Amino acid sequence: MSTDRKSQVRQVLLGVSEVFKGGAPGSETFKLFGSYQGKSDLLFKNTAVGLKALSEDTPDERKMKRDYFSKLNELHSCEVRVCALEGEMADCEAMVKVMNEVGQQFVCVSARDRLDCVQRVVRGQVDMTPLPGSYLSVNSNLRIIASARDPKFSQEDYRYKAVVVVRRSTVSRLVDLRGKKSCHTGYGRTTGWRIPVALLKRAGVISPLCTLHKSEMEHEIEAVATTFNRACAPGEWATSAAVDQALKDRFGAMCSLCKGGTCDSNDDYAGYEGALRCLTQNDGDIAFSKINVVQQFFTDNRAADVNDYGLIEAKVQKLFWALSQAKRKARMNIVEAERMCIAEKTVRFCVTSEEESKKCNDLSAMLKLRGISPDLECVLGKDTNNCVRMISQDLADVVTLNDAQRFRANQEYNLIDLLAEHYSFNENNLQYLVAVIKKDSGITKSSDLTGKTTCHIAHNSSLSGFIDYSLTNCLSGTSDFFHTYAEAFSCLVGSNKDVAFVKHSVSGDGDITGEITNAYLNPENFRLVCAQGVVTRQTDSSARQEDMRHVLLKAAYYFGKSDSFFKLFFDYYSEHDLLFRDDTRKLVPVAHDNYQNFLTEMWQHACNLYDHHLKVHGTQ
Repeated sequence: MSTDRKSQVRQVLLGVSEVFKGGAPGSETFKLFGSYQGKSDLLFKNTAVGLKALSEDTPDERKMKRDYFSKLNELHSCEVRVCALEGEMADCEAMVKVMNEVGQQFVCVSARDRLDCVQRVVRGQVDMTPLPGSYLSVNSNLRIIASARDPKFSQEDYRYKAVVVVRRSTVSRLVDLRGKKSCHTGYGRTTGWRIPVALLKRAGVISPLCTLHKSEMEHEIEAVATTFNRACAPGEWATSAAVDQALKDRFGAMCSLCKGGTCDSNDDYAGYEGALRCLTQNDGDIAFSKINVVQQFFTDNRAADVNDYGLIEAKVQKLFWALSQAKRKARMNIVEAERMCIAEKTVRFCVTSEEESKKCNDLSAMLKLRGISPDLECVLGKDTNNCVRMISQDLADVVTLNDAQRFRANQEYNLIDLLAEHYSFNENNLQYLVAVIKKDSGITKSSDLTGKTTCHIAHNSSLSGFIDYSLTNCLSGTSDFFHTYAEAFSCLVGSNKDVAFVKHSVSGDGDITGEITNAYLNPENFRLVCAQGVVTRQTDSSARQEDMRHVLLKAAYYFGKSDSFFKLFFDYYSEHDLLFRDDTRKLVPVAHDNYQNFLTEMWQHACNLYDHHLKVHGTQ
C-alpha cells in the first residue's frame, strides 16, 4: 500500500471514530464500539473507546522497536535476586528450582535479618524480599509487588478491623465515653488498646495530664484511668514485675472490671471475646474488639440482646446494621501509635565505635517503627571510660559494662545498675564469677589481679594466661571456670597459678564447697575476691530510670530472638558484642540497690564458706 493510500485510510478511520465513539453526536444513531446485536468484539474490541494514530513506520521507529524488544528479552533473562534469611535458604533454593523449570531465573541472597534485606533492596543489591505487614512502612522507597494471605483470612478484605461496641442505653456519642466502664482485649494490644487510645486522644476524649517526673507508660495509663470510671485492661503493664504491680495497685479501678479483679493475662475477660463478655456479662459500657469476632459473638450468644448494643463512629448505630455497613468499607486506615506526652528527653545510649553506632541507629529506627517511646538516641564516646564520664556529666544515659567496669563506675562515679544481660532464658541460671586466691598471695581487691595468672580445669592448660586490668580474659566467657570451690582449691594447690574463677549461682542453690575430702584442701588457706550489665546515674528520678528500662526491655522483647525482624543480639555483620554480648538472650531489670546487694551477698557467701570449713574441719 502506498504512503498516500495509508494516510487516506488512517484519516477515514480516525474520522469515523470521532463521529461514532461513545458520547459523540453520531453515537445516538450508531455506536462504533461496544457489543453489536448481542455479539462482542466486531470490528473493534468492545472495551475500545476510540482510535489513535500510530507514529510513522520510519527507520528510526523500527530501530527503537528493535531496541525495545531486545531490552525486554534481556529483562526476561535477568536473574531476580531474592533476599532470604539463613534459616530460609533451603526453602528459597527450592523455589528457585521450580522457577527455573518454567524459564524464570531466580537466585537467593542470604541476609542477617529482615532489616538487612530491606537495606539491600534500597541499595539495589537485591530485587525483592518478603516482609510482614507491620513493617511495610519501614522505608518509603519500598513498593508492594505481591501479597501472601493467611488461608484463614483469604476471603476477607482485611485481616482484622477494630471496632468499638457500646451499650446504647449509656452511650450515644463519642464524648459519652468519658466516665464509663471500658473493656479492653489487653494492655498494649493493637485492637483493644493502641488503636482506641490513639483515636480517642486525637478526638479529645482522652486528655492526658502531662507533668514532670512521670514515665511515658505512667502518663498513658493515668490518662486512660482518668477517662474511664472502671475498666478491665488485662496483661502485663510494665516490663518490670515490681513496677507492674505498683501501677496496678495505684490504678486499681483499671482492673476492677476484670473477672478476677487483678488484670491477669489469662482473665476470662481478656482477648477479643473476653472484652465482649466483659461488656455483656459484667455491665460494661464499651468494648474494643474486631469486627468478625463481634458478629460471631452476638450470633452465637442469643442471651445478649443485640438491640442493646451498637457500633460507634461519629454516633451510635444499631449493631448488625452497623456491622454490615462496616464490612462494605473495604478501605482501611492504619492507625499510628499516639504519644500521651512529649518525653522529657530521649534515652541516650553511649557507644564506643562507628559499627556500634550503626547498630544503635538501626535499633532506634526499629523502636520508632514499633511506637516505643521515649526515642532512643545514640551518642559516640571515645571508649567505655569516656562513656562512664559522659553519663556522670549527663551527656549520656546508659552504657553496657562488664562486672569489673561496673565496680569502677560505682566506686568512682556513683553509677547504678539498670539491667542485667541474661545468657539463658532461665532466670535461675544467672551466675557470678568469684575469684578464689591463696590467703598469702597479697591480693586484696580486684585491681590487684592485674598481671596475675589464672588457674584452669587442666593444670597445664594453654588457656592459662595473664589478667589485664579490666579482667577481660577472665570474664569474657572464653576461659574454663570451676563449678565447685573444691575444684578451685585443688587447682591452686597443685600449681603456681594466682587465681581460680568459680561460677556461683545467684539462686544460691547447691553446695558451697563441693565435697572436700582432701584434708590438705583447707578452705581457711584461701580467700574470695568479689568480681555484664547496663548502668546509669543514681541521681535520675525513678520515672526517668523506668523510661530507660522500658525502652531497652521492649527492644529485647521485640528484637531479642534469632528470627526477629532486627536481631538485637548475635553478631552484627561479623562484628561482635556491639551494644550487648552476642550470647545475650534477654535483659532483666534489677533493683536500684542491686550493686550493694551484690557486695552483701558476696560477703555473706564468704562467711558461709568459712562456716562450712569450720564444720568440715571439726569432723575430721
